[in-house]
Amino acid sequence: MTLSGHDDYVGFCTFSPDRHHILSASNDRKLRIWDVESGECCMVLEGHGDGIRQCKYSVDGSRIASRSGDGTARIWDAETGACLSMLGPHAGEVHSCAFSPDAHHLATGCEDNQLRVWDTSEVTCLHTLAGHLGDLMSEAWSDDGEAQDGISCDYSPDEASRLAGRARLLPIRLTRHTSD
Repeated sequence: MTLSGHDDYVGFCTFSPDRHHILSASNDRKLRIWDVESGECCMVLEGHGDGIRQCKYSVDGSRIASRSGDGTARIWDAETGACLSMLGPHAGEVHSCAFSPDAHHLATGCEDNQLRVWDTSEVTCLHTLAGHLGDLMSEAWSDDGEAQDGISCDYSPDEASRLAGRARLLPIRLTRHTSD
């Protein structure tokens, strides 16, 4: 099956958690959601000012995160396609993004060598972690659903070779604030 519709190259795609949809990110500045069975485009998400480099579903499939060369990450409603928030601008291209297991936080890594942790509901940057020696190319949250207290960072290829492939575990404890 060939999925046609983007006006420029597709640099990233991923399945939805339920495996019913494919999400594609393109240099045409659009995300597309495709029905796996029919191959039809269900929805087009637009808003980034430059090519979209990566897209990810939250674990429950309700949200989508995208990162772009425009220095922003965006969070989208996967059902309606509405842009829920724009995170940034960052000081340069956003190289990576990762939802926390509960989707209440998003980590973004940027070419400015900083990791930012965002509250996805309040659209606020909770932490900016500086001091990395190279571009942050990927993050992964710990899968401990109770603690959610670690983010692993992967560096650029040059830095990764110097570090012999070791990732840095950042101990971060994030708590949800309630209005009790």
